[in-house]
Parts: sequence; structure tokens; C-alpha cells
Amino acid sequence: MGEFKSQAAFEIGLRLDVRGDDSFTWIVVSGTDLKDDDALEGFTMDLGLTTERAVAVVNAEALSAEELVGLLQKAPEEITVLTGLDDRDESFWSALDINRSGLVRPGALLLWLAPQGINNLCSFAPNIRSFVGGSMIALQPDGSAFSQTERADRIRELENHYGKTSSDLVRDIEGGGSPEEPQIIEWLILLGRGDLA
Repeated sequence: MGEFKSQAAFEIGLRLDVRGDDSFTWIVVSGTDLKDDDALEGFTMDLGLTTERAVAVVNAEALSAEELVGLLQKAPEEITVLTGLDDRDESFWSALDINRSGLVRPGALLLWLAPQGINNLCSFAPNIRSFVGGSMIALQPDGSAFSQTERADRIRELENHYGKTSSDLVRDIEGGGSPEEPQIIEWLILLGRGDLA
């Protein structure tokens, strides 16, 4: 049970339980390579077990913003994990941002995004980005959560690679810098500062 409690799905399930069924919740689940179907399947299964609610996966790769909004409203109570968003262009994100009120629903919405997808979200959908706030969870490439040791090791790797401390990074971004590189976005999420991504 202790290992399960360290999983990201368990943490997200607890957040959803605390927030209750009546408030909409949007969370970005991110990692450097989340294209592995097994990672997604394991995550959704664990989330369903944690929350004891239905979890649907919607691949938005070929959907228009309007089609996606309509599809999400067909089962508004379900927890929905949106995939296929990483390579969507500015026009898609802008249209989704304009239709953001159509995304509001009682069931939680989880955006399964690589750092590049987060960059597109932040660049082209500022209103959706504000709804997400700092609710971003970092996963390893296999879809598992980072342990505290793994998180600290990865942060140290990023600090060494960029030649700056995490405090320097936060100060730069708060001073008006832009986290355009996927590794910078990952770093901010690992620091618990997804609000700056």
C-alpha cells in the first residue's frame, strides 16, 4: 500500500476527493515522454481505483475544439484524461481557449501533456492556463511518480546542465523570463512551481 500511495494517481485522487464533486478541477499531468500506452493505462487504472469513479481517456489529436467540447459534455461527471494535445497548433489552442466555458464540468479534466504541450497551452490558451494554475504533476517517462530522491536528483541534473540554482531559475522567471524550453518547464513543475510554466 505504501508504494501505491507514492503514485501520482493516488495524489491526484486525494486532491479530487478534497475538492469534491461540485467544483471543476483541471490538472496537468506531465512528463518528458508520456507516449507509452502502458503508462497511460496504468495511471488511469490507479486513478479509478483511488477515486472509485469512472475515468475516461479522450484522444483529442484529430478533434476540433468544438468537437472536443461537445464530447466532454456527453459524460460531464466522468474524470477525463485528455491526450493527443502535444502537437496541436496555435489555432486549436486559441479556439479551445475561446470555448473554455464549454470545458467547465463537474468531472475533473486532466491534460496529459509533455513539456512542449505545456508550452503551447501557456502560449496560446492563457485563460485555460489560469484555470489550471499551479496544478501540475510531474511523472517519469514510464508514468510513475518521482520519489523525493528521484525528484531531487533530477533537479540537481537540471541545475548542473543550466549552470544555475533552482532559486536563480525562479527569480529569472518571476522577473519576466520565459520558460520556453521543455526542460525548464519540467524543472518548474518538479519544483512545485507549475504556476510559472
